[in-house]
Amino acid sequence: MPLTGTHVIHPQWRQHHEPTILGTMTARVRLSKPGQLGTRDPVTGATPTLPPVPYYEGPGRVQARGGAGPADSTAEREVTVGPYLVAVPVDIGGAVPELGDVVDVLSGDDPLLAGERLYVVEVPTASILLQRSLFCDLHQPSTPGG
Repeated sequence: MPLTGTHVIHPQWRQHHEPTILGTMTARVRLSKPGQLGTRDPVTGATPTLPPVPYYEGPGRVQARGGAGPADSTAEREVTVGPYLVAVPVDIGGAVPELGDVVDVLSGDDPLLAGERLYVVEVPTASILLQRSLFCDLHQPSTPGG
């Protein structure tokens, strides 16, 4: 137990380490909300899906999570752990990533990664937020009942 009036972790710890964390984000990513259904065409009967709506484009880190299983349990709650971890800065303009959001990898050190589209399958939370971590998969998450 810390002494009264002291902190185990300095209140400005994040600000001190943030430049190093941001320095690891060498990829460029775009986060988007998935496209919604458009208006049904009365002639063809088709209902188009509109393109994803971007809410962040900037630095990020994308890495494979070797050995990650499809699900894990934490704090008595089952979470989906996708095979990719995408990290972006904490402050992305007030937007909050959600399950099903789209992550487009625009560029990075690995030319095989550029152009990949990933889907957010879990947004873990933390008491000390150093980066916004997103567990992602190459496949869209299924929706309940669908």
